[in-house]
Amino acid sequence: MTTRERLECGAHLLDRIDAQRLSKGDSGIFAAVESKIVGRELDELETEWRANSEMGAALTRPNLSFRRSAKR
Repeated sequence: MTTRERLECGAHLLDRIDAQRLSKGDSGIFAAVESKIVGRELDELETEWRANSEMGAALTRPNLSFRRSAKR
């Protein structure tokens, strides 16, 4: 799956999650799934940026433990 296809699939899933939330009136529906999708994409963006950026390799990795624990 290409990056574009993965992003389109993730966007479609997030749209469906939003629709379920609106129809049920519950903003917490599928929150864990949403968190995993968003977290995965942020991780991918960071990896791609570090690989393609001159500064990426020089920068230390930020402490994202708060985000990682939210994804579980």
